[in-house]
This record gives sequence, C-alpha cells and structure tokens, in this order.
Amino acid sequence: MQRHASSLLLLLLLVAASSSTASDEPDKKPQEQKQQQQEHADVLGLTTDTFADVIERQPGPALVMFMIPDCQACHALMPDLQKVAANLKGIASVATVNCGNVHSVRTCRAFGVREFPRLLVFKTGTKTNPYTGGAMKEFDKYAGAPGARALVSAVTDKLDDSQISHISSSSEHEAFLQQQPKLAKVLLFTDKNASTVLYKGLSWSYARRLGFGEVRSNEATAALLEQYGVAQMPTLLVVKADGSRDAYTGPLKAVPLRAFLDGHALKEPLPEAATAGPGGAGKGAAGPDGMMGEVVLHALDASNLTEIDSRHEMWLLAFYRAAEGATCSAELEKLSSLLREVQSIVQYGSVNAAAAAAAAEGNDASLLLQYGADVAALEADGCKLQLVLLPHGKGKAAKGNYARWSGGLDDFKALQDWILEQIPDFTIQLSNEVEADAFVKATADSLPPDAIRSAEDRRAPIGKVFLFTTKSSVPGMYKALAAQHFGKSRMLFGWATTAHEKGPALPLMQKMNVRKPPAMSVLLPLPPKPIGDPDSAEQQQQRPPQPGGAGEMAIQQYFGPLKFQKMAAWVQGMAMLTGMAYKRHAGATPAPEAHDLDIHTQAQLQAACYDKPSLCLMTLLDGSSGSTANKARDTIRKVATALAGQPLTWVAVDVSRQSSFRRAYGFESEQLPALVALSTKRMRFAQGAAPFGEASAKQLVTKVLAGSAVTLPLPALPQLVDGGEPDEEPALSAQEEFDLSEVMAEEVATVLSKEEKLQQAYKEIEAAEKAKKKAKTTTKKKSKKKKSSKKSKKKSAPSPAKDEL
Repeated sequence: MQRHASSLLLLLLLVAASSSTASDEPDKKPQEQKQQQQEHADVLGLTTDTFADVIERQPGPALVMFMIPDCQACHALMPDLQKVAANLKGIASVATVNCGNVHSVRTCRAFGVREFPRLLVFKTGTKTNPYTGGAMKEFDKYAGAPGARALVSAVTDKLDDSQISHISSSSEHEAFLQQQPKLAKVLLFTDKNASTVLYKGLSWSYARRLGFGEVRSNEATAALLEQYGVAQMPTLLVVKADGSRDAYTGPLKAVPLRAFLDGHALKEPLPEAATAGPGGAGKGAAGPDGMMGEVVLHALDASNLTEIDSRHEMWLLAFYRAAEGATCSAELEKLSSLLREVQSIVQYGSVNAAAAAAAAEGNDASLLLQYGADVAALEADGCKLQLVLLPHGKGKAAKGNYARWSGGLDDFKALQDWILEQIPDFTIQLSNEVEADAFVKATADSLPPDAIRSAEDRRAPIGKVFLFTTKSSVPGMYKALAAQHFGKSRMLFGWATTAHEKGPALPLMQKMNVRKPPAMSVLLPLPPKPIGDPDSAEQQQQRPPQPGGAGEMAIQQYFGPLKFQKMAAWVQGMAMLTGMAYKRHAGATPAPEAHDLDIHTQAQLQAACYDKPSLCLMTLLDGSSGSTANKARDTIRKVATALAGQPLTWVAVDVSRQSSFRRAYGFESEQLPALVALSTKRMRFAQGAAPFGEASAKQLVTKVLAGSAVTLPLPALPQLVDGGEPDEEPALSAQEEFDLSEVMAEEVATVLSKEEKLQQAYKEIEAAEKAKKKAKTTTKKKSKKKKSSKKSKKKSAPSPAKDEL
C-alpha cells in the first residue's frame, strides 16, 4: 500500500512538473515572436482583406513575397526583405502573403502562386480591372540575382518621373502652379541632371494628392531661383493652394519628408481623369499609362486651315496675331491649360493671322473672315485670343454659322458647357421597350446617311453603345462622344434614363448585367466562325438571325470613370478591335507604301515623326537582314492600310548602326524587328510584344488608343547619328545617389552556375538528412537514459525532492 502511494505521489509530481514546464514555454514564445516582429517591422503581413488597400489601390511600386510557414527558403529571404523595406521605407511597400493562411488563399490563387517563395514586383500606377471593376496593378515576376541590393534595384527601376513637371522657364512655372488649383505644389530646386529615386518615389506616393515640380539650376531658371530666394541646392518647398509657401528644412530622407508632406497633401486623391498630365502647357491629360485622348492644340495656317472643311468634326479655333519677335506664348499656354480641363470634346486649333498672311501672300483677310475671325480686332490687340467654334459637318467655311466665345479664359466649366450646347445630337433616346428592341436589332441603315462610306459599309454589321443615366436628358459628354464617332465608325449611340419607372432602362440593365446607373456598355458583333468548323453550317441553320448583322453579339461593359477622355479612348479601342472603325475617312492620309516608310536621317525623322502631334509608330529594322527587313516593311504597310484614318504616323528606321538610338527604346539587335509607339507630346513610348507581326502591331495600337498600354518615359527624344555608329556595349552609368547604407554595406552575392547550384542543393539535402538522423539517435539515447534513471529512482528513493524535478 505504501509502495502504491509513493508511486501515485511520484506520478502526481511528474504531471505537475510537466504542466509547469509547459506553462513556461508560452512565456518564451511570445518574446521570441515579439523580437522577430521587431526585426521585420517594416515588412507588412497581408491577407486577402488587406492586399487591395495596401498594394493594388496604391500608386507606388511594391515588392511582395508569397510564402508558406514550412518554407525554409522563404525564411532565409526575410533578412534581405527587411533590408529592402528599411531602405525603401516611405517610397515603396514591401510585404509578405502567407499562402498557408486560410485568409490569404484567395489572393494566392488569384496570382497563380504554386511555388514558394514567389516574389512579385508591382509597377507604379493603378488600373481598373475590366472584368471585376476593381483596382489592379501590373507586375513582373522577380527572377534576378539574390541579395537585397538586386531587389532594391528591381523595385526602384519601376519608378519614373511622369508625375514630375520639369520646369525650365517662368511661363512653365506659371502653368504648373495653375494646374489643379486644389493641389498644393511641391517644388524641388536641384543641380542634378535627372530626378532622384527619392523624389520620383514621393511623386508616385502622393499622386493626385500633391503636384510635384522640379527646377534645375541653370541660366534659364536663374530668375526662378531668385524669385524663391534659393541659395543652396537642393532646396524643397511647398506652394500652398492660397499661394503661401512653406520651406522644408529637415534632412532629405523619405520618412521625415513624408511627415512634412502629409501636412499639405489632400486626404483623398483627385479622380484620375480630372488631373492633367505634368509637364506644362501642351501636354495631354492622359494618365501615366495613356498616350491617346490627349488635348492637342493644332497649329493651323493658310496651307492647312482649309483642310478641316473636308472633315465632320467640330473645331474650336483660337485666332491671334503675333507681331514680329512676339509669340503670344503666355496666352496660348493659358488656353492649353484651360482646354485640358474642358477635354477633347471637339478639335482645337490655333491660327496666327500674321503667319497666315505670309502664307497667303497678304490676302488672308477674306480667308480668316470665312472662319469667323475679327481681323480688325486682331490688328488692335494681337495677343487677345478670339475663340470661334466651327459647326459640325463638311464645308464649314461655306456654312458660315460659326459661334464666338466671349466669356474669357478663367472658367473652363462655362466654356465646356457652351461647346456642349453647340454639338448636334446624334444619339437615340430609348423611351420604351419597343424602341429598345428596335435599337438592338438596328442595322447600318439606322446610321446617319452622311456617316456611311460605301455600299459595303451599309451591308456590314454595326456596334451599339448604351448609356444608362439618371438624367432625363442626354448628357452633353455622351452627345460629344457620338458626334466624335460620326463618319469614323459603324457605331450607333443609344441611351435610356432610370428617371421613369416604366422606361426600358431597368430591363435592359438586367439583360446586360449592369448593376446601377450611370453605366455604359457596348453590344458588338463577333466575327463569323471559320468555314472549316464542322459545326458551323448546322449551327448557322439553327441559329436565329442576330441583331446588327449575321453573327453573334457580345456585351462588353465599361468599368472606367465616366469622363470623356477615358470613355472616348475605350469606345475607339472597341471599334478598332472589332473592325467597326472605318479603314479610311475623308481627309485621311493614304496608307504609306513600303518604300515610303524608310527614314535615313535625323532631319527626316524630325519632320516625319517628332514634329507631328499624332502618335508615331516606328518600326526598328536591321537593314543588314535583307529579306527579314523587307518582310517587316510589308507587314507594317498592311497594318497601316488596315488602320488608315486613325491619328497615326508610320515610319521605319534601320538601326543596325544606331545602337544608342535602338537602346533608348529598350531593344537589342537580336530583338529586331520591333515596333515602338511614341507620343512626342508626353515624351513616352510603348513597346510592341514579341514576336513581331500583324497581330502584335494591331494589339499595340489598340492598347495605346484605348489608354491601356504600358508606357515608359523618355528624358529626351533619341537622335539618329548621321553615318551610323558602332554597336558597342553601353558603359555602366554611375549609380544614382540614394540612402542605401545597409544595402551598400552588404557584400555582393556570387551568382552560381546551374551545376554549382545543383551541387550545393545536394550537399544541403545530405546535410539535412544527417542532422535528422543524428537528432533521432540522440532522442532515443535520452529516452533510454530517462527510463533507466526512473527505475533506479524507484528502487533507491522513496520520495524524490522538488529540485530534482
């Protein structure tokens, strides 16, 4: 009995001791976790609920590692990730997503992550997902060298200076301050020739919440430096909305700078479509990834003024008379800034009466009078702009029913409303279900007679654009959209209001899966199935006739903001993508022949591409390849013919001995032929996808016209070297100054070959197996020793002491 009691006592003491030991371990674990959290404090842990807010809705770049808890390589990357986060704090987000967490699985699946670790580098800017309507960002899979330094470079390479206005004159300075009056403006005075990573990062972090300008110290900007009392470089200050200034006196580091800028930034960013692109007057209002839909003020004279008579579009002309030596640049820049706010609801042109007189040999008065200019007033005050709106349709001069604007250049909304009132209405109101059904089934006969080009076009299918609105009358912007497509595409524009409960709007919205107004959708004919399809004949017999043509119809909903620039670019892209856009329209330049494409000198490139406001499509060729280059010319000629009538210029450049020019557009010799879409107004370009061909060329043009192409900035327009230059490897440029103290102190990791990596992997596996076996052996020995110890204690010690337990 005593033996059983002592055994029971021993058992109770062992249980108590084990529970005491177990209770001690949790105290240590939180401490270890807390220490680990402090070490990785700058690396954010995200789930599906937080991913969109932290990454996809933010304009700046980001680095995200997808991982699982038992991935040793993931944990090995954490120190490098922390270095990147610490050095890019305030410039870019660095985060992890635990795919082993049930709350993160949906995000991991959305990005197709199956291997770990998976590193994704997200680019700057945000887009609207065309399928979900939510925010999205473009990204690249990281496949570079190991180490924090390489990761930092991968993230900072995504930064550009498209959010920074480069100011080199007093007029550009005034134009910059006038952009978006609600935004405070950040000005950096510097002696550097390029924007730093820090300033580019801040400009993206505060996109549409602050305006960013940069003034480089030189003779042209000396007056600005004196105006602001700048004595040393760099100097940063903020010009508030009320005109007062606040100079920054702290260190030029991201964290203290952000603390300073937070006090001046808007809490919520302005809508993207409402913000004009940086860079001063004359630049478009497209977003960072947009190149079309720009507001262009065309310079017209006697030689090209009459050309607008052959076009349907309405034109707003600004007449002025610049005396010899004068330019009226301040007035024209103010007008350009105003028109960016008005948006490109009509075409815009400026006419210098003095230049027109020279071109017309002094007989310009009658020509200017035909287009509504007051010649006497121009002679009295040449730089006082006269705005004249010409009517829709051809033969504008003969019609004479122009309208003059007298409201000044201070209220863009008043000017916009005035223009919209003058635009004719080519839309169709759908007041009941009968009208809605007739609209859906309408053919090309329903288009205005003047909008039909040929008998072939009359037999072709058409597209239908639907607008669902809460207003009882057609919105002016939608009216302008329909007028803009008049004679350019086979598109019919209808609208329905939800203001009347018995109207057709709600049933149509349900059929088109539209949740609530305002919303826009397009009904487009699908191309017929190939003749070789074995089911095609049977299906054609069974399928009832479809509206708008013989083929099936598809519904595409527009998810972008209901702003004219975005809507126009999207509809134009849809029309081109489905063949609804006319191949030609009156006044269009004929598609070039293959031999007409070639550019040989910088002067030719300047005249054919750089000096034109239209989008320039450059084919980069290797002239030494012979038949390959000729085939590329033929391909581009076919594409140019198919897209004739669009605001596009086509050229071909032999870059076999133009290495600097070729590399400026991001191509090596082995990647030729290649296609580049260039906007000289915005100093940005987009690259065509490989392989080069008709499909990739049309895809590039469609994306650019729709504003969805990924574009890159150009610090200056690349120049051709007359006579060519040798194809040498580019020299490594000095690394830009940046606060990377921890990363720069890190030793450069050696990049191993595949064989070395394989050998290293086998060694690591072998070492892990040995360690595992050793651990098992040690555990067994300890277990045996413990059992023998317990047996000896039972024999010799009737009641063990507490300190032994």
